[in-house]
Amino acid sequence: MIEKIEIKNYRCFESLTLNGLGRINIIVGPNSSGKTALMEAIFLASGINPELALRIKKFRGLETRSISQNKVSYEELWKDLFYDFDQTKTIEISINGSLPEFCRNLSIAYQRDKPLILELSGKDLSKDNITSALVPIRFKWNFPLGKSSISAEPEIRQDSIEIKLSLSIAEPNVAISLDELSLPTSFYTSANVIPPEEHAHYFSQLSIHNKEHIIVEALKSEFPFISGLSVEIWSGAPAIFASVEGINEKIPLNLVSSGVNKLIGILLGIAIQEGGVICIDEIENGFYFDRLPSIWELLFEFSTKFNVQIFASTHSWECLQAASDCASNSVRASDFRLIQALNDKPGFKVHSGEALIEAMIQQIDVR
Repeated sequence: MIEKIEIKNYRCFESLTLNGLGRINIIVGPNSSGKTALMEAIFLASGINPELALRIKKFRGLETRSISQNKVSYEELWKDLFYDFDQTKTIEISINGSLPEFCRNLSIAYQRDKPLILELSGKDLSKDNITSALVPIRFKWNFPLGKSSISAEPEIRQDSIEIKLSLSIAEPNVAISLDELSLPTSFYTSANVIPPEEHAHYFSQLSIHNKEHIIVEALKSEFPFISGLSVEIWSGAPAIFASVEGINEKIPLNLVSSGVNKLIGILLGIAIQEGGVICIDEIENGFYFDRLPSIWELLFEFSTKFNVQIFASTHSWECLQAASDCASNSVRASDFRLIQALNDKPGFKVHSGEALIEAMIQQIDVR
């Protein structure tokens, strides 16, 4: 598991260090306190692809519609990642944990000593483009315990982005794959809807190994009116269908309930990303308040079963109370952490599971 995170010059964080993280980490704080940015940083450092930076932009509703071969357009793709939009500084995201695969450092910086001359077509031969050489940005992941590093430089090629990867290994005779260096991580945002075919793909992966019953039984325990799940073709694409009590035909899970669909997505993510990390933004969204206690029980059960670490943000008192009730066990409490936003500056403080439980007992609003 991730035990320590250090962030410099990313989004709202000029400098942030969090120590003593646990299996279940609940993030609280007001709007614009950096809850989502913290989980984004984990997501970026865990993967090995600059495309993740564009994906989190899409999560925030800022999908890149077009890409132009010029300096301004290129730098706008990455500008919002930098603290105070200052692209002269270097972003540093370091995570350290109990196993080698959890130890890595991501740096994001422009290569000022390596200008890139754009391959322009005739229509792009404007004065601005000719006189402004593009300075490439570099994403570099260092793996201290594996003694290797990966560098990636995104380049614009005629309305698309091409990623140039280079791998450096201290021991050249040792074969290392990119999959070995990636830390399995999923990010569920409050606004992003997971495509049905992605859910179907994950469910199918479990089904091939005769493990789909784990998901089905978990869902039936929470929503007894659902008797079964299967992958079917819907409008030419695979989707998970549910057998619902009182309905003669199976129906797409998306039509049953957004809460049911969200829960399935999270449980599938935990099962597929075994040994990895799951980030959930505004975890309470889509769930009726009186279901939160049993949902937290499921999340704890799955995270333990599949050895997955959870980072989840919330604004909900009921959600915090439900998490506290789940943690109110002398064995479980040590797995929980409360990550609370600071009042005076961007940043967070890590509290123990016992502190979360006591705060709920004393009716202290930690949000």
